[in-house]
Amino acid sequence: IRHCPDIASFPEGGLPAPNLRKLIIDDCLRLEELPESMHSLLPSLLVLKVRNCPEVASFPGGRLPSNLQKLKIDQCSKLIVAHHKGFQHLTNLRKLKIIGCDELQSLPQEGLPSSLKSLEIWVCPLVE
Repeated sequence: IRHCPDIASFPEGGLPAPNLRKLIIDDCLRLEELPESMHSLLPSLLVLKVRNCPEVASFPGGRLPSNLQKLKIDQCSKLIVAHHKGFQHLTNLRKLKIIGCDELQSLPQEGLPSSLKSLEIWVCPLVE
C-alpha cells in the first residue's frame, strides 16, 4: 500500500488475507493505526514494513502476527512505544529495524524475543 495520502484507517474488521506474506505500508501520511487484529487477519505474514506514516502513534493493541520474521518501522514520527504488549510472542522475529521515530521513548519492557538476530535503531533520540 503505497502513496495513499488520504487513508486514515483500515476498514473495521480489517482486511483478511490469510496467505499474505509481505506487507509494505508506505507514504500513507494520514494513517493513524494498523488493523487491530493483525495476528488473525494476516496469520502468514513474514515481513511488515511501515514507512513514512507520521500519524501512526502505536501498533495494534492486539498482537502482531506470530510468524513475523522481519519488522521495519521507518519515519513514523509520532510512534511513542514500539509495541505496548511486547514482542515476546514473535518467536520467529529475526530482524527489527526502527529508523527516524522522533517520539519513540522505549522498546517493550518485556524485552525482545530470543530469535532476534539483528536489531537496528537509528535516529530515535528519545529511546533509553
